[in-house]
Amino acid sequence: MQLIKELLNQHSYIPFDLNYTDHQPLSGQGFSFLSIKHQTIHGTFWRSTQPSKQTWLVLFHGLGAHTNTEGYLSFVKDWLAQGYDVIGMDVRGQGGRTKNHLPAHPDGLYLTGYPQFDDYYYALIYMDSYRLIDICQMIEPKNHIIASGGSQGGALALFVGAMHPKVDLILSDMPSNTDISVLIHESDGGFKAFKSYSPIESWLYSEIDQLSFASMIKVPVLLSTGTLDTVCPSKTCEALYQKLQTKKAMFIYHGFGHGGYDDLHFSQKLKFIRENR
Repeated sequence: MQLIKELLNQHSYIPFDLNYTDHQPLSGQGFSFLSIKHQTIHGTFWRSTQPSKQTWLVLFHGLGAHTNTEGYLSFVKDWLAQGYDVIGMDVRGQGGRTKNHLPAHPDGLYLTGYPQFDDYYYALIYMDSYRLIDICQMIEPKNHIIASGGSQGGALALFVGAMHPKVDLILSDMPSNTDISVLIHESDGGFKAFKSYSPIESWLYSEIDQLSFASMIKVPVLLSTGTLDTVCPSKTCEALYQKLQTKKAMFIYHGFGHGGYDDLHFSQKLKFIRENR
């Protein structure tokens, strides 16, 4: 974890440079901030019209989505209806407003910046995610911060929940970047691009893999996975669950692949929040 901590330290010297930008769908407010490698990160926040729960729901999107995609906005509406204010960012180079820090690697986005740790795609996105937690409290301080997301977003929710002291609950569905050795050799996800690289840099496991962060998570965690998931196989989520040493729960949805059970699972998220606040 030393490399991540060093990168976070470097990151702390970069000014936030928070700016409000244009209006976004669902009456959202666009904003931007500065992050590692002096990249401008774009995001949106939404205020619920329901009685306030004094909580930021930090919603990280999956690979290839962004804060204006239909699926993401559907999740935003669900949370707003429950009284949560929602905030999210467009991950670098995934079709939203945020540009990439480097051109995508020709063999896959997951290889961008590799093998240099301080240029590696997900090392820098981890920094952006960490800063988003600070940004939401700059926009409006609230009593609670919940980190939530699926797939790539599930990994980012876990990372900030492990590393940022302001996050007090994690909702992570089919988390990516978890048990990376399995993802390389047994999945259909982006990490399979590493199959042609040997040897693999050890920091990919110690600094990027969410299994390495599990012991640092002290807040309640709700996990979910589908038994037919070939992108983030359920065994990777189960491995994480076994390593967690905090209040935790996991739902396994039989007959589902990489998502598709959101309507079934949302009520469990609300229940988990109620029981752990």
